[in-house]
Amino acid sequence: MTIVSELNDKNNSALVQEIARELGEMVEDHQRQGSQVHVLEKDLRSRFQEMGRRLVGNHLRSLGPGDEGEEVEVGGRRLKRSSELERCVYLSIYGAVEFERYVYRRREKQAIEYAPLDQRAGLPKERYSYLLQDWSQLLVAELAYQPAREILKRIVGVELSVSALETITQAVSATVEPWCAEQTLPEKAQVKDEQVTVLSADGKGVVMRTESVERALPGRPAGRQEGQRKMALLGAAYTVERWIRTPEQVLGALFDVPQQTPSVTPPAANDELAPRPVPLYKHVRATLSTQPLGEPGHATAVIFPWLAEQVRQRDPAASHPCVVLMDGQHLLWDQAETHLARPDRIEILDRNRSETP
Repeated sequence: MTIVSELNDKNNSALVQEIARELGEMVEDHQRQGSQVHVLEKDLRSRFQEMGRRLVGNHLRSLGPGDEGEEVEVGGRRLKRSSELERCVYLSIYGAVEFERYVYRRREKQAIEYAPLDQRAGLPKERYSYLLQDWSQLLVAELAYQPAREILKRIVGVELSVSALETITQAVSATVEPWCAEQTLPEKAQVKDEQVTVLSADGKGVVMRTESVERALPGRPAGRQEGQRKMALLGAAYTVERWIRTPEQVLGALFDVPQQTPSVTPPAANDELAPRPVPLYKHVRATLSTQPLGEPGHATAVIFPWLAEQVRQRDPAASHPCVVLMDGQHLLWDQAETHLARPDRIEILDRNRSETP
């Protein structure tokens, strides 16, 4: 990992002019050599990476050393300035940028409690660029950490360890709960006329690859080791217009049974199947259990209170039907009984997902 630092102080205009000159010279060299276009692209990509590091470093240094005096008071605590500038590394999408600034702590060699430049520049606590964190999460949400880091290294040009990606994921995940708590539905999302609120939850066992999984426990069949799986739970809530159908139409949708015209009574004019209504204000939330059932960290302790809040916001007067659609897992229905105990609750067993007879 290359650490780039502009040791000489240059204003932005001078640095940009220098970069433009270097870039122009590089392009002219390729033109004189008659380089193939992919060779020019590769060289440009590398040069842009270097230029980005230099510009980010110059910007950080332009914000000053973060000197607010020998002592400051922060949160009722008296903090002392470091005796000298301390080096810090910021990992941007262009690579690592090293800079120096003053920091404040209670005593020398204790943990840093205040860094004015860090706050002014909006530096993340983990030193990984917010943009880099965003890009990394796009990859690790779909891929394992190792292939994700290889893609980042090849395309972005920044090398992160698996441990670094795990640190970023943990830091980002800490913001999920506060963000979800702040989300509210607009007033127009409340149910109207013949609309109903639909709630659904579905669990999935996720294999945990830990050392304990690799060791088969005595008396347990292969593939069923203790702690091998944790429950991931997905919850969904939406509002929808009623979809009026005949029994024959429902059977036809479930089992692909062709509809037959009744032999005695001719079909009514409204027997023609109307288009399926579109779900409105659909919100989906997923979580992974980190603690046993009954503890706050279990997935059911997160999803079902959230579903209860969803139906409360959609139907504050409890004047419209609430449909609960889930498979046959008893745990889910027990939680629905606890958190979604409404007298007008309509329970529907999803046979397409149910494994319970």
